[in-house]
Order: sequence, then C-alpha cells, then structure tokens
Amino acid sequence: MIVCYHCPEGKSMSDTNISIRETHNIGRDTRELIVDSTHCAPLSLYGITLTGISDAGTGFSFSRLQPRMVQILACLTGIGEVWIDGDWLVCDAGSAYVTPAGRMHAYRSVSGASWRLCWVNYSIPPVLGIEKPPSTACIAKRWGRQIRGYCSTGRP
Repeated sequence: MIVCYHCPEGKSMSDTNISIRETHNIGRDTRELIVDSTHCAPLSLYGITLTGISDAGTGFSFSRLQPRMVQILACLTGIGEVWIDGDWLVCDAGSAYVTPAGRMHAYRSVSGASWRLCWVNYSIPPVLGIEKPPSTACIAKRWGRQIRGYCSTGRP
C-alpha cells in the first residue's frame, strides 16, 4: 500500500500544528556509509548522485521544502518518522519513503530508538509516476547489501 503526502484538504502547512523549515541535521552519534557518483561513476548512468546507509542518531532530522532531487529512503531496522498528510508517521523495517523533486518532505529519528536506513538521491528523476511523497513496503535489506557493496568496491 502506498500512502501519499499532502496537506489535508483545505489546509496549508502553516495550518498544521508543527513548523516545518529547511533542515539538514545529521545529529550526534549518527554513522554513515556514503557513495557518491564522483567515486563510483556507474551510479551517474542512472542519475544517482549519492547513496548510502545511515545509522541515525539523536537529532537526525531532514526537511526539504523544494528539493531539486528525488530521494528514496528505505528502513532496514528500527524506527524513524516521516511527514505524511500533515503528521509524523512511523517508518519501520521494510518501509520506504519516496520523495519527488519540488515537493516538501521531512524525516527524522525518534528519541531513544535506533533507525538504520538506506537511501538514494537522484538528479535525474526516475519515472515514478508520483507527485507526492509516498510510504510503501519494500525489500530494504537487499538494497542495503548492494549499497554496502558499492562502499567496499567502488562499483555496482
């Protein structure tokens, strides 16, 4: 099942009970494996600029108001939260959060909970046929193994 992000009918983001602003906080205690297309050229063949695995620590929080890229996050273990339909919803193991370019999205760690996620940023949007960030089930563990392989070998 796919759940799409949008503000509830008749509401704007300013009508919700939370203030969303542009933030990019890695947080303390966060560990990441990151591969970018300058170090793994084949990624750029697919429009991928950056991919990685994050073990999100306290304060891990990202909000993008008008992102230029498409991003796909997949939860490997633990729980985090994603902004959907004006609320923070749980993103747990096996769930994915897809964010189209130009559409507001947000995600964050939960205090006291572990959250391991893999993610990919596209500069050339893949053909997804979506206009709003959905959350859906996926095969996150397989994807995480592939990213770890890129980190160790520098190639897909």
